[in-house]
Amino acid sequence: EADYLYSLGGEAVALYLRYYRDQKQGSELINSQNILIPQKHPVWKMLDQYPIKVSVGDKDITVKRSRLSSSNKKFLVWHWDWVSGQHTSNNYIAKLLEAKDKLLGNPSDAAGIILVTEYDESTVEAEQRLQKFINVLFPALDESLEKASKS
Repeated sequence: EADYLYSLGGEAVALYLRYYRDQKQGSELINSQNILIPQKHPVWKMLDQYPIKVSVGDKDITVKRSRLSSSNKKFLVWHWDWVSGQHTSNNYIAKLLEAKDKLLGNPSDAAGIILVTEYDESTVEAEQRLQKFINVLFPALDESLEKASKS
């Protein structure tokens, strides 16, 4: 588990990384309890959530794009999972990758990756900020996840 706050040109981006080594029931990435916020949260409200394609170097990944709001804050969130060496935002694909690893006797490590940044009225600048951040972060993140899964 790691939580980091980065500043990119004076603009903050938070990274939340949850690594699940040797997943098992009750300690797994994909389950019904692993959500951004509950439906009837007393402070936070999910305004929308949908998948988007994000270009990272020479490949595209699909992330879930969510907008969260409270009475005085608005956050843009990009989140996805890393399972069996692949990045996905689709829980069904993640479960299939987990099943494949189990059948082949491979390690069942996985990670949840969440990027968060604040926005005002429009999300345009926040989207650009997250894109810049992921362009810088992704190669090192991908390499770190691969190394962790082999250790």
